Amino acid sequence: MKKIITVKNLQKEFEADRVLQNITMDVHENEILVLLGPNGVGKTILLCCLTGGIMPSQGEVLINGKSPELMEIKKQISFLLQGSMVINFLNGKENIDYFTRLHEKSTDKWKELVKKFEIEDELTKIVKNYSGGMKRKIELIIALTMDTPILIFDEPTTGLDLSMIRVFHDLLLKEKDKGKTVILSTHNPINAEIADRIIFMRGTEAGSEIITSDTPQGLLDQVPRIIRLTASTAKINQRIENHLLGERLFEKGGESIGFISDDGSTLNQIKSIVADENPKCEVKMESPSYTDMFNYFTYIWQKE
Repeated sequence: MKKIITVKNLQKEFEADRVLQNITMDVHENEILVLLGPNGVGKTILLCCLTGGIMPSQGEVLINGKSPELMEIKKQISFLLQGSMVINFLNGKENIDYFTRLHEKSTDKWKELVKKFEIEDELTKIVKNYSGGMKRKIELIIALTMDTPILIFDEPTTGLDLSMIRVFHDLLLKEKDKGKTVILSTHNPINAEIADRIIFMRGTEAGSEIITSDTPQGLLDQVPRIIRLTASTAKINQRIENHLLGERLFEKGGESIGFISDDGSTLNQIKSIVADENPKCEVKMESPSYTDMFNYFTYIWQKE
């Protein structure tokens, strides 16, 4: 598969603060690449380096063999940053008109997109009165209206409900079907669902770095099995934590979830503790979800 973006030994520092450390990665033509990691690990800074908005302190970024600072390269990219770009004193339609006039690759696809995002009846309203989710819809519509070979999104699903995230995912898959390359950064594991490949980033004292990269299933295969406890108690959780990888439990929806080694003995020890404390507490061993994968690489995984 053709590499259209190459990053070699990239570092970015702001005075004495190193944000990115030794980032080396490739982006392939016609793939959906997800940069996944917790907030504050420099995903936005990395995207800005990819698009020529910020210069690396060290290292190299090339798009089709050329610098992203060149105008001929910038014209190949539609880039949506995390922070709101809409103009509050204009209405929705005026925002679309304004931003699409700024890019020579703009199309009239916005007419279809406003229906997809269920916002066509809101276009005459002043954006200042929009909710955060409505503003994000307008921004996504503007970004997707550009007919560029590379689409880059920074935390694109912030403020969207689940149904609109599904709409956005479907639109990205259609762009991929047209031969486009999509890069998106996110801390929301749900966006892993549409990835061809995931790059996971995590912060270190020396600066944020890439700790692993693989297909979604490949990353899930790196994650240990989980145990799920229903109707657990604080005392049970305290007693079993030292049997878990990372000695940590994650609470979700009234359940407690932890990572365990797959040798069977750990599970038996935990079941024995639970039976002793509260026989009504149910213990299940399961394969990890994308949320579990995110928690594992964020909080549990250790470099060998």
